[in-house]
Amino acid sequence: MKKQLFSLLALLLMVAGSAMAQNENSVNVRELTKNAQGNWVLNSMPGWNGVLEITLKEAYRLDSIPLTWTVMVAGVDKSAQVTAYTAEEGPDTLGWLNVLEGDTVELVPPTVVKPTVKNVTLVEPVAAVPVTAITLNKTETRLGVGSTETLSVSSVTPDNATDQSVTWSSDNEAVATVNATTGEVTAVALGTANITATANDGSGVTATCAVNVSTLAAAFVDGATIKVNFKWRGQNAGDYVQGVYNAATGTFTASKGGSYWGRDSRAVYKVEKSGDNIIIGACYRNYDMEGMVWTFNTTNDTYTTTNGDLVDSLYGLISVTLNGTDITSQLTAQ
Repeated sequence: MKKQLFSLLALLLMVAGSAMAQNENSVNVRELTKNAQGNWVLNSMPGWNGVLEITLKEAYRLDSIPLTWTVMVAGVDKSAQVTAYTAEEGPDTLGWLNVLEGDTVELVPPTVVKPTVKNVTLVEPVAAVPVTAITLNKTETRLGVGSTETLSVSSVTPDNATDQSVTWSSDNEAVATVNATTGEVTAVALGTANITATANDGSGVTATCAVNVSTLAAAFVDGATIKVNFKWRGQNAGDYVQGVYNAATGTFTASKGGSYWGRDSRAVYKVEKSGDNIIIGACYRNYDMEGMVWTFNTTNDTYTTTNGDLVDSLYGLISVTLNGTDITSQLTAQ
């Protein structure tokens, strides 16, 4: 079988490059096509059975080191079967390769630029640490209608939890609303509501503060003044006992006044906080003999009265004010 010599002067990445000298045995570089993978392909050689001479341009050398090309014939890697040229025949020539009629020859160029890795640091991904518990600054609180209080998260367990943020919500917004981000609670109406902080990390962990909204609850706001006006020995002269609340100490500072009992140096009085209750008393020397004590429940706006050896018609409650507003009608005697 007659051998034919194909000379490919391949400017393989410059399709518009100069063509080789034309003769009956040559194939012009412009007759090659570039496929989607960026490889150069001679699609068919009808009537030819012979030897393909594959020559590369000097431009495809890197630092004077010949690059490695892959030669595919009919989809099979034939690189190992290329008969190499000797050094004298040209450093840019891959060599000779036998091809048959109808074979498709594909030249796969090397990666001319390869990155140089100076240093590689392997970092293992850090697994998210979920929240297991949330502690609030308080578990219950009392508010008067219209008043506000900001709840907060005092601690998150574990302390290295990845996401320690929370979202606040109320289960009864008719009674108390809460800012989902800041935790500020606003009392809307009398009643109770649970304010919940939910972990944002998807763990489902929550913590809750019970909020009781009542009229008397406003007496536990710093600087609030509660005042009991009463009659003494039949005198409706406006005698009173009042207390100013100090939130820092949780105590009331008591004082008295009026034109009858309030002017007597023997008058004894008190305003005390006892749990959810406010205890207000007035007497002469001894509560058991000539004295009155009112216990106000701030959770349900009720009160009880304890008298000493007194005649009810001559002694008793006249009114209750909170911060100067008469709230007597909002309270229930028991």
